[in-house]
Amino acid sequence: MTLGWRTALAYPFSDPEWKRKLFMGGLLMLLCPPVGWTMALGYRRAVGIRLRAGMTPPLPEWSGSWWSHYKGGVGAVSVILGYYVPFMLLYASLAFEPSLVGVRQLLAIVAFFALIALFPPLFLPALPPLYSYLFPWVNLTPLEIAVLVIVFVATAFVLPAAFVQVSVTGRYRSAFRVPHVARFITGHPIVYGEAWLLSLTASAIGVAMGPLAPWGLFWSYIVILHAFMEAFLRSGREDVIAAFSASPLLAHVGGTSDQTRRVGYAGPEGPAYTASKR
Repeated sequence: MTLGWRTALAYPFSDPEWKRKLFMGGLLMLLCPPVGWTMALGYRRAVGIRLRAGMTPPLPEWSGSWWSHYKGGVGAVSVILGYYVPFMLLYASLAFEPSLVGVRQLLAIVAFFALIALFPPLFLPALPPLYSYLFPWVNLTPLEIAVLVIVFVATAFVLPAAFVQVSVTGRYRSAFRVPHVARFITGHPIVYGEAWLLSLTASAIGVAMGPLAPWGLFWSYIVILHAFMEAFLRSGREDVIAAFSASPLLAHVGGTSDQTRRVGYAGPEGPAYTASKR
């Protein structure tokens, strides 16, 4: 294994106030999933900023930052929807044939896109098969279904590589630098695949918590962030090394590469970061 699994899984707990901060995030996801999920994405972005900058404590506060977390979450949602535009257009072209569309069908089609925009993690995977089941005018062949599944899964696979691009510039539009995204995945498939494995493990743990799943999933989002940011840093890209020059992740990764020496980073890990080096 290349990544620090134990460090990633325990990272949210390195904050002295982790119980209060994780409780609030899980509570928001429980009480109002669309808003809570958006807030969770914005909070995760704030965690990433602190991790990159080596700030302590590692988890940001909720108080006084509600609007900032929400705006950050809206930006993250826009990236997700932007990447899934090809999938949605492909589905619409195959399932919503103009010759079959009438007034009643138009209402259902508008609802399809509106619900996805409202809560992508539920409706993006659920609505396409649900529409095929509910509406006889949605008639997809097995080949078309297979193509849609491939495009959907491929998009999900690429998204983390898009999001980590934001960690360098701090701007969500960086997620759409497709050549950079592609080079990260194709140039480092093993470490990227390991980050995905770690992320799926954390997500499975979160879901397995049953009634406490909102809190488990909120915890898993921070673990996933840590996993892919470490994988990104291990890519050795000079601008990434420079952006993380103050981060405890750099020392955890090793700080011995030529790129690291060029940016002159040799600092110790922060006191709130309890990584066990490999």
